[in-house]
Amino acid sequence: MPRPFAGNSYQCRIVAGNLRLQYQIFFRDHRTTYWKSLAGARSSGSRERPSARGAPGLSLRYVELWGRIDVVFNPRFMPGRCDLLMVCLRFAGAGISHMVICIFSTICIYVFSKVGGTRTRMKTAVLGRTGIEVTEFCLGALPMGPTQADLSLDAASELIRTALNEGINFIDTAESYKTYPHIRQALKGFEGKAIIATKSPASSYEDMERSVRAALDELQVPNIDIFHLHAPRATRTVFVERAGALQCLIDYKKKGKIRSVGISTHVVETVYAALERRDIDVIFPLINKTGMGIIGGTVEDMARAIRAAAEAGKGVYAMKALAGGHLIDDVEGALNFVRNLPGVMSVAVGVVSVQELEYDLRVFRGQTVPDHLKAACKRETKKLVIIQTVCRGCGTCVKTCPNGALYLEGGKVSVDRERCILCGYCNPVCPEFALRLA
Repeated sequence: MPRPFAGNSYQCRIVAGNLRLQYQIFFRDHRTTYWKSLAGARSSGSRERPSARGAPGLSLRYVELWGRIDVVFNPRFMPGRCDLLMVCLRFAGAGISHMVICIFSTICIYVFSKVGGTRTRMKTAVLGRTGIEVTEFCLGALPMGPTQADLSLDAASELIRTALNEGINFIDTAESYKTYPHIRQALKGFEGKAIIATKSPASSYEDMERSVRAALDELQVPNIDIFHLHAPRATRTVFVERAGALQCLIDYKKKGKIRSVGISTHVVETVYAALERRDIDVIFPLINKTGMGIIGGTVEDMARAIRAAAEAGKGVYAMKALAGGHLIDDVEGALNFVRNLPGVMSVAVGVVSVQELEYDLRVFRGQTVPDHLKAACKRETKKLVIIQTVCRGCGTCVKTCPNGALYLEGGKVSVDRERCILCGYCNPVCPEFALRLA
């Protein structure tokens, strides 16, 4: 009897949740990546293929008979430990159709994903009445950009792509962050949907129109999911003072180039003003457990405003949960405080390394963070450095700082470190490049 498929390798690829079926076995437990090729796995009996050393809670039995194949999954699985599993099989069969193999393998991997993958899925929520569903973990693009850590284009895009592959679907950026190229490169070839929020400080219709077109062009996307008025310290009069910019966003929403209009703010009264407006769909307020950076109120005041905004049907996601790095010694406590606030649908958190991403993922998934990962992510808090020999005391950064942390003294800029939340807004506006976050 002819064996048209004997000795050939067939690739079957199927996505089921966080699982993918391919020609190799791939296991990742967030610390190390393990590859184990199944090529040459051919015998007249069975062969036990134990999981790679260090890969917790997985047992895979691979049984191959000449002319037929049986796959038995024995998932001694520990939910919360495995985030991604790829299984790839070598098929040596006599007269077995490729379609049958694909169907059978698809069923196996789907059943396995249901058994072991549910606990690792990230929470999602719909942002108010927008219909936009986002993950609880929103990836903040500010820290990795040129105004802060200044990761290379390749390093930053790879980090963003890793986050997307881990199930995060929400990215927050801004025109001033200068991270559009990083996001664009990360999205190349990505098959899923990424929700992108961006912001512009524009005040006039014409300036905002340029910002919208630039975002669409640089990100190379058909539309922007959320476009904010970037207004960290603006009061409730912002909607009058920047009426032209707001009208531009409304018009581009009607054209389908923007899905929702929002405002990012550090000010309590501005949240209340926004929730009263029909033309604002999403609010992006600052909050953390210490209240650092909140303008015009306390933590409790901002928490009440956030709850009221959500009850009014607005989409609400929060920024500065770690207070710009000041709460780095209590990442879990700081993140969980904001996550558990009524009305908060997502939390934007910036990362600059795979280790930090892994740490935060574990917190959002309710998993234990191992000591080795805590040690790897422990770093000194950043500081705003002012190069006094370069600063000429123009005061541009003082006007930009949303927290009143910068002031002029002796013809040079100084910083009040108790008030500085390391937001990085001052850095790009300095005409002399005298400000650094280090």
